Amino acid sequence: MHQHCTALAIAGCLAILASTPLHAAVRSLTIADMTTEAEMIVLGDVVAAEPFWTDDHSLIKTRVDIAVDDTLLGDAAAVESVIVVGGEIDGLRLRSSNDPMFGVGQRVLLFVDAEDRIVGVNQGAFQTDGVSALQMPGSLCGQCDADAAPMLLQGLVDKINTALPAGVPPAALTPYDGDAVISTTLPYTVLGPTWAYMAEPMGEDYLINGNCADASAGPPQNQVSAIFLGGVEWSDAAADFEFSFGGITTSTADAFDGQNVIFFCPAGDCGMAPSTIAVTRVWSSGNDILEWDMIFNDEDHDFWDGLTGSCSGDMDIQAIATHEFGHALGLGHSADAGATMFASISTCSTGPRSINSDDEDGIGFLYGSAAVLPTGVYTGTGGGDRFAAAAASAGDVNRDGVADFIVGAPYNDDNHVNSGRVYVYSGNDGSLLYAPRGGHENNRLGWSVSTAGDTDGDGYDDFVAGAPYYADKKGRIKVFSGRTGSTLFTKKGAKAGDRFGWTVSGGIDVNNDGFDDVIVGAPYNDSGGSNAGRVYIYSGEDGSTLKKLNGQRSGDLFGYAVTAVGKMNSDAWGDFVIGAPKHDAGGSNAGRIYAYSGRTYDLLFLEDGHTKGDQFGRAVAAGGRITTDGRMDVIVGSPYHDKSGVSNRGRVDVFNGKTGSRLWAKTGSKANDRFGWSVGGGGDVNGDSRADVIIGAPFFDAGPSNVGRVYVRSGTNGASLATFTADGSGDHLGYAVAGIPDVDGDNEWEMLLGARNDDDAAGNAGKASLILSTAGFTLPIVVGDHGPPAPDDGDDGDDAATLPLHAPAADEEVIELLVAWLAGGEAADVDGDGMIDVDDLREILDLL
Repeated sequence: MHQHCTALAIAGCLAILASTPLHAAVRSLTIADMTTEAEMIVLGDVVAAEPFWTDDHSLIKTRVDIAVDDTLLGDAAAVESVIVVGGEIDGLRLRSSNDPMFGVGQRVLLFVDAEDRIVGVNQGAFQTDGVSALQMPGSLCGQCDADAAPMLLQGLVDKINTALPAGVPPAALTPYDGDAVISTTLPYTVLGPTWAYMAEPMGEDYLINGNCADASAGPPQNQVSAIFLGGVEWSDAAADFEFSFGGITTSTADAFDGQNVIFFCPAGDCGMAPSTIAVTRVWSSGNDILEWDMIFNDEDHDFWDGLTGSCSGDMDIQAIATHEFGHALGLGHSADAGATMFASISTCSTGPRSINSDDEDGIGFLYGSAAVLPTGVYTGTGGGDRFAAAAASAGDVNRDGVADFIVGAPYNDDNHVNSGRVYVYSGNDGSLLYAPRGGHENNRLGWSVSTAGDTDGDGYDDFVAGAPYYADKKGRIKVFSGRTGSTLFTKKGAKAGDRFGWTVSGGIDVNNDGFDDVIVGAPYNDSGGSNAGRVYIYSGEDGSTLKKLNGQRSGDLFGYAVTAVGKMNSDAWGDFVIGAPKHDAGGSNAGRIYAYSGRTYDLLFLEDGHTKGDQFGRAVAAGGRITTDGRMDVIVGSPYHDKSGVSNRGRVDVFNGKTGSRLWAKTGSKANDRFGWSVGGGGDVNGDSRADVIIGAPFFDAGPSNVGRVYVRSGTNGASLATFTADGSGDHLGYAVAGIPDVDGDNEWEMLLGARNDDDAAGNAGKASLILSTAGFTLPIVVGDHGPPAPDDGDDGDDAATLPLHAPAADEEVIELLVAWLAGGEAADVDGDGMIDVDDLREILDLL
């Protein structure tokens, strides 16, 4: 499951907390630089380390006593002391990025400044075994000097002697016969504690105070944007973790106070060594990080926002923030000079803005890799099937007590070109149960699939599939027996062009006769006006027509999506929802959904799209019991929803089935993601006894274009539970999604994810993956296998090809919106709720 940084309430916690400030970005110093800055250079053994509280009780510091054997510079006593930030008192532990941690018995060579601090942060602390020397673990700085990697101790001393001021005699080493050892370092290092997963976050992840006084840092909104992008870089990494932005603050408190705060310390009040650029302090309890603060050293360094003018000897805010966010995740420093987590950085360097493979290895070690879809396949002979263009639960088709699943391959050529095929698989062992084929060329059987429930009363769940291009797009559907696989009944559209069977659903008893019934959409039917659409309800018992419902206006496409929901009101009949994505009441093509009573066919409620062009209702799904009122709730996708001038980000709304009130809504992250293209009720995938939500964004770009992404969201509040991303250009993962009742015996639902253009088996063969909800790994993987590639018509319901585009908002637009937000201007109400608040700020920053 996806992890989130969250701040916890702090009452009563201090007695059990361990605090771990992590390493900072630092200015590179050579050994000659450190020699010049040092007041004293000593070599000796650590004989004591005594922690103490500062007078204001805000920090733990440690007095480290070194029994000096050799003084290379300055006047040293027999025992010299340095003060470092960090230590442990009564179970409360702090480790500071400004200082290395020492242990009694270590042999060290230290560069010490006039304030008894280590010069150059960790750069000025070396451990030695009497022969070799190495900077303290996790503090490597390969840019500091060609010999800053492990070297002979005498070589280090020779470099120091070369840089000593005129008149200072070179030092000689005292022979050493002790047993000190050197601790070695991996390329990346970790500090131990990590963020624990929490299903219900107790606070926003981080707050930013854009209070840098440097002219090159630009206005506060530029600083906020640069810092925000540093967090986004880690959130986009292939690891099971993401940051989220909580808003603006005026706080400059570096304390355990229930907030994760980022700020620029004011001149005269930093208390950092001059070479420190920034520091991150992280509080933890046991192995779990609880809170962190990130402080930029504005006293000794100038910062650049990346937008204001050009960089001239400044530190890049985004690069520094990206490095520090790594510490907030629990990473130490890396010995890889190309890594974001490398200890030092040069002025104007933007390289650390992008994490490299070593950084990814480190974060993957801490949190595990993000869920990666499997590559196992059922072998096949060709491509172009578009397998998993449709996917659904099949109910328990073989009556073995385990839910089965159904996948459509509408361009399969096994019978005729594009005649289509439907595959029904056992949830128990992944074996193929049935695979009926389309009867004629271009039928496209499998365009839509669904369980039909038990339509014939034999105790086996049946299944239904649509072929909307049958007979000059008249369309037809077939209902198949779960017990035998034979056809129970067939229905056809009224006339050419209706595309009857565009969508199908079932599994509810609409007329309460003891037999489950079937719902079929014909969105291009003209009974209510040209392309107004029509929906048919059929008796499962005998196939008779129970009801026909027409769209209200020409072009509505009523029936483009249909779903059997179950009990939404107080009677015993099954209810259902119909989508009309091009209805215009909320604006041109804003869309509408209708919720109907199965008993009376009366309207229970309707909802209109948020803004014009949303195509609200293009996808609908039964949400299951998201609330605790005992009624079934509803999920609706608006894949063409635009937000803040960014086209086709997409949106998903979740509604209370009893009242029709909106429970929550989420928006896609980037232009043309088409978040909400598919939606599914996930059942309870995280064990909180509430149904969760599965959302497809098949045009999401992750390096390669249109790889697709699927999001699993908590039904309770929309919080992220898991994210799945494909790895192949044009895979379109999320073209179809479905929740599958528990197949592995853990009482939690699974997820069926379709990538209709996946090429693992052959070009555009398609792939469906059944994902175990809690374990995060896969059950049987089923891949289409037949036929030459068919052209992708890109049809979005208007008979015209729709090609995915990518046009993110310009930085200038985001800056204008940020300025409006800070000023409380009306333009900043980007979510249209009438309030200018942190939700708007999140939406604005999401545009970057």
